[in-house]
Amino acid sequence: MASSGMKDGAVQYQEYQCRMEHASLGQPGLYSWEPRPNLIPVVAGGAVVILIAGIVGFVVWKRKGQQGYRAAPGLDRGSGGSAAGSERST
Repeated sequence: MASSGMKDGAVQYQEYQCRMEHASLGQPGLYSWEPRPNLIPVVAGGAVVILIAGIVGFVVWKRKGQQGYRAAPGLDRGSGGSAAGSERST
């Protein structure tokens, strides 16, 4: 059994009722079913956002790793980065 109606002004909905008879029930009954909000699109949308953020973060991380070490301008004296065994003139 299904019926249509209006709820909250202009929002349309459908109401479903089911007649149930079962040995565990004392007497047959008429039960209403109300649909629950569907969370699948919300969860799927969140997963997509997290996936895109992860991919963007990974790409940025990899690009920074490819740049390597760069010495500050004017401080690279060609010593290979080690001061051991070198003399400084004053």
